[in-house]
Amino acid sequence: MTTTLQTKTSVPTPAESADALAQLRAIDPDLGRLAEITRFLHNGGTLAEVIGLDARELEAMYAVGHGLYEQGRYDEAHKMFSLLCMHAPNDGRFPQAAAGAARMLGRYEDALGFYCVACMRSPGDHQLAFQTVECLLALNQPGPASDMLDALVSAPDLPATGRARAEALLEALRSRSQPTSKE
Repeated sequence: MTTTLQTKTSVPTPAESADALAQLRAIDPDLGRLAEITRFLHNGGTLAEVIGLDARELEAMYAVGHGLYEQGRYDEAHKMFSLLCMHAPNDGRFPQAAAGAARMLGRYEDALGFYCVACMRSPGDHQLAFQTVECLLALNQPGPASDMLDALVSAPDLPATGRARAEALLEALRSRSQPTSKE
């Protein structure tokens, strides 16, 4: 006799969720608490809220991270900023700061990931795009760097100095990719 496993693909109703939580609490109170936290996070809550960190404490942590960065203690600063990213993922300053510290450590792939998050949080911040381009170039990825520079050049709100910078970088990339002729 074979049994097939039936899987439910729909989202549980609030009553079903409450029943499941009650069953977990009956089995193990910690499992029930974990399920409550997971549901809270899934509904937009943050880890900072779960553990009770308020805005003042997050700002203090951010200030400590900046202090470490200013002292050239980039590894410690990166850890602080990464921690802030986990606890308050909706604050765009935190991934930007984590990216900057990773970049100073030469960890360009890590920096690139944080810059991508920062760009999503602050889409009009062209400086983030330039920093992303610098990481792509450090990782020897001229194609994606060129694509990003093309997008920057065509951005209607890019200031003239930014446009000139993007065009100069594009020109340098294009001239570097063209084969040199031998006479």
